[in-house]
Amino acid sequence: MISTALNLLIDSVTTDALPRSAIVEAQRRFAFHFILDKDMLPEEPWVAYREGRQAQVDLLAGWNTDEGQWFIAGQNISAANFEQGIADEIGQFPAPLRPWYQPTSDAQARAARAAFEGDLRMAYDTWTWLRLHEQTGCARVFAYRFEQAPSVTEGAPFFGMGATHGVEMPYVFDALSSQRW
Repeated sequence: MISTALNLLIDSVTTDALPRSAIVEAQRRFAFHFILDKDMLPEEPWVAYREGRQAQVDLLAGWNTDEGQWFIAGQNISAANFEQGIADEIGQFPAPLRPWYQPTSDAQARAARAAFEGDLRMAYDTWTWLRLHEQTGCARVFAYRFEQAPSVTEGAPFFGMGATHGVEMPYVFDALSSQRW
């Protein structure tokens, strides 16, 4: 199901149902920008991938099930303000995506907004990166979706967020004992 939703999102961008500029603007608000230089990163990564100039190595990339929880922390999200909250981020909520994010209660609205934010900010980019590498490279691609929610104590920064952005790092680097959950 996630691949179908992501392909729909990608196709929406391709067909201009959701302007590319809206996605770029939403990502800019996230405040993460590449620093281009002559040696390490001489051009925007998506340009290099589109043109097939990326390193020809196998690629393992993925995202976490609850990525979006991190991006909506502290926000008041309800069924009544769901679409307006998205519109504030990227412009009008894209009609082709409505079937995938249809909350009827405030709890569903929060879950749907978290899913949307995770898909927009992490899954979409990662899926696009994997597709570009597969289409323009000559190496294998592997995708993962990290679902292990850490055991977090109440009051800790990740409490109640599930497998949100960044919680996989202690698992990846075998450093669970050093993490103060």
